[in-house]
Amino acid sequence: MKNKYLICLMLLFFLLNYSCTKEFDLSEKEKIIVLQSKAYSNVHLEDNTADRTIRPFLGMIITDAPDNYNYDAYTYGETSTFEQLGERIDWTGSFKTEQDTTTQIFGTGTDYFFLYVRNLTSTSYGPITINYGTSDAITESIGIPDDGIIYRIAYYKAYPNTSIRFYESPGQSNYIELTANSDFEFPNTENQCALVTIENKKGYLSFQNIAPDFSINADKLK
Repeated sequence: MKNKYLICLMLLFFLLNYSCTKEFDLSEKEKIIVLQSKAYSNVHLEDNTADRTIRPFLGMIITDAPDNYNYDAYTYGETSTFEQLGERIDWTGSFKTEQDTTTQIFGTGTDYFFLYVRNLTSTSYGPITINYGTSDAITESIGIPDDGIIYRIAYYKAYPNTSIRFYESPGQSNYIELTANSDFEFPNTENQCALVTIENKKGYLSFQNIAPDFSINADKLK
């Protein structure tokens, strides 16, 4: 009888001990940081834990984060040989982590737009110039082949008079051009982008909240 009583006490002690241990473990919340990219190009990030690369519109989770989290991050468009295209967008910051989840989002404001290009003609184009005639003019020595593929280009400043100029290859004497508030309007939203389609037929303009498709008529060479 004694033995049975002793066994019952041991079982009760074990169950109480397990219950307390389990409850204590659940109260120990892990500090987690969620890094989320809303950029159209890779975000390169250096923080006080590691160097990281976040692909477009993806994210990553950092577990067991430090009490004070510091980061420097940047993004820009790249050629196939990893040379910079367009503007470089930078982010920097620091914050104290909590015993919970903290989210950091990398995105851009309405003062930038990301450019995509598609060429449906039988002519190649390049170089291209964005914001011609302004202090932020950028000429990209790249080619836009006549293959109908949508090419990811880069970030550029978005101004009321932003122009996007495509020179006809191989020379640069003829070009086609789109100008803001004349041929198109930016949606004026955060993380905005534009897909410009070059085609031989009469151009059309259609607008969406995130990625407006601006088409231009390649027959209208200047």
